[in-house]
Amino acid sequence: PENETPTQPDPTSPPIGSDNPSTGPIVTPSIQPNPVSPPLIISPEPDGSNPPGDNISDSVLPGNNGGENVPIAPIVPNPPIDSSTPNGESTPEAIVRNLRSRQLEVAPNLGETEIANTLAPPIPNFGMDSGRLELAETSNMSQWSEAQNDPNIRTISRIDIEQQLDQGNITEAISLLDMYFTEELSVYLSQPVPGPRKPLSALQEKVVHDSEPTGTNPAIIYTFAREQELSLILVPSKGDPIYKKVEAADRETLLKVVTDFRKAIADPRSRMTKSYQVPAQQLYEWLIQPLAEDLRDLEIDTLMFSMDEGLRSLPVAALYDGQQFLVEQYTIGLIPSMNLTEMNYNPLNNAQLLAMGVSEFSELYPLPAVPVEIASILTEWPGQAFLNEKLTLKNLQAQRQKEAFQMIHLATHADFKPGSPSNSFIQLWDTTLPLSELRQLKWNEPPVELLVLSACRTAIGDRNAELGFAGLAVQAGVKSALASIWYISDEGTVALMNEFYNQFRLGWINEDGTASSTRPYIKAEALRRAQIAMIQGDWRIENGEWIANNPSRKISLPPELKHLGNQNLDHPYYWAAFVMIGSPW
Repeated sequence: PENETPTQPDPTSPPIGSDNPSTGPIVTPSIQPNPVSPPLIISPEPDGSNPPGDNISDSVLPGNNGGENVPIAPIVPNPPIDSSTPNGESTPEAIVRNLRSRQLEVAPNLGETEIANTLAPPIPNFGMDSGRLELAETSNMSQWSEAQNDPNIRTISRIDIEQQLDQGNITEAISLLDMYFTEELSVYLSQPVPGPRKPLSALQEKVVHDSEPTGTNPAIIYTFAREQELSLILVPSKGDPIYKKVEAADRETLLKVVTDFRKAIADPRSRMTKSYQVPAQQLYEWLIQPLAEDLRDLEIDTLMFSMDEGLRSLPVAALYDGQQFLVEQYTIGLIPSMNLTEMNYNPLNNAQLLAMGVSEFSELYPLPAVPVEIASILTEWPGQAFLNEKLTLKNLQAQRQKEAFQMIHLATHADFKPGSPSNSFIQLWDTTLPLSELRQLKWNEPPVELLVLSACRTAIGDRNAELGFAGLAVQAGVKSALASIWYISDEGTVALMNEFYNQFRLGWINEDGTASSTRPYIKAEALRRAQIAMIQGDWRIENGEWIANNPSRKISLPPELKHLGNQNLDHPYYWAAFVMIGSPW
C-alpha cells in the first residue's frame, strides 16, 4: 500500500550494492536526537546506495540469478524517433516503448526481470504550464508549504516567461527567468527575495566584473523545460543572448531520460557497464549540441548552468558526445540564479582548511575511509583535522571563531530530502544539523569561500530536494559549495577529493615549489582537472592501495576496505556526482 512504512534495514548492514561486507554490530556512542529531526521520507531512488535507516519504496530486486546482484542498465532512450509512430502512440510513449528493446542491446545478459526493475517511476506532473506551480500528489513528492503557495510572494509565473519567448523578446525573458528561479529558491528557503529584478545588461556586467580577475571566458546556460519543448538560452558575458528551441525534448520525455540517466550512472552495480552512454548522448544532443557551434565561436571555456526544476540534480559533467564527456570540454558549475550567486573573486593561496569528518554512526552505515580522506587532503592543503566525537556543532562553531577558515571540508553523511529545508541535514557526531540552520553558523561573517560535502545525496525527482542542492551555497551563506549528487563509494571519494585539492594547490605553486606567476586554477577548474584525471585512469586501486599516476602518491586502504580487489576508478559513478555550486571561482 502507498502509505505503508517499509521495513527498516538492519543498521549494521552495508548499503545496498556496497562493496563493504558487514563487519558486525557497530559500537559507537549514542547520538542524541535533534530537536528538528528529519522525518521519514520514502526515497524513490533505487541506486543501490540508500543507507540503512532510509526507506526505499521501489528498491531494485534481484533478477533471475538466484538473488545474486549483477550489473544492471536502466532503460535508456534512442535518439529522437520519427513522429509517425506505430499503434497511435505519442512520441514520449514510443520512446519509452523502444527503450526496452534498446536495453537488451546495451546489456544483453539481462533478463526481463532485471529490465523491469530498472524502469523509472512516472514523472510527477509539476504543473509547469500553469501560471502558478501546483505539485501533483505523489508518494515521492512533497507539497509546498502555505508560504510557498502564497501568490503574494511570487511575482513572476512561467506563463510570463513563455509569452516573452514566444514573442521573441529574449532579453526580457532572461531577466524574468533569472528572477523566477530567484523567487523559487528564496520562497523555499523562507528568505527575502532580493530585488529589484535585474535587466540582462546588469547580469552580463556582473559576470564581466567578477570573472575578469580569473582570466576565464564564461557563459550562462539557462534551461527552461516547457510542456512541448525545451528552451535553451546562452548568455555570454558580452554580446547578444542566443536562444534555441529543442522540440524533440518536451518536458515529459526530457525528464524521463534525465531519470534514466541518473539511475544508470549512480547504480554501483552498473560500474562494469556503459549503460549510461545512450541517455548521456541523448541529453548532450538536447542540452549542448544546439549551442555547440556558438560556444566554439565565442571561445567559451566555463559554463554556468542555471537549471529548471527536474534538471538541477543532473550530472552534467558526464553528458557524452560519443567521444568525450562534457567536463573534458568545459569547466562546469551550477548556479541557482545570477541574482543569488555571489561571484566576486578572492584568491585562496593563503587559505587554511578546516577538515572534519565522522566515520562511525549508530544508525547510519559507516564511512570507514573518512579518516584516510581527511589525512590525505591535508597532505595537499594546509589546515586542521577533527574526527568523530570532535565533529560537534559546538566545536564546529568554536573552530571558526578561533580562526577564520575560508575552506571547510565535512566528510560525513548529508541528505537533501523532500519537503522543507529542515528535513535535509548534515550528520554530526552527536546530532543532525538541518540545512535550514546553516545560516545561523554565520559562515558569511567572515566569508567561507568553499564548503565541501563529500558524502551527500539528493532525492531523485523531488523539486524541493533539488532546490536544496542547487541552493546549497545560498543556504550555507558560502560563496561556493562542492557536493555530490549521490552517495559514492569510499574508494572513489578518497581518490577524487585528494586529486581535487592537489589540482587546486598546483594552481598556486610551480613544480619546483616556488610561487606561480600565472593565474591559478579556479575552484571549478580544479574539480574539472580532478575529474579528467579519474576519466584518464590516473587513479586506481592496486594491492591494497590507492595509486595515482605519480607513483609517490600512494594511500593505504583502511582495514575495512583491504578486501577490495584491484580496480580502475574511471567510471562516471566515481566522479560525475561532484558538482561545484555557486561561484565557479
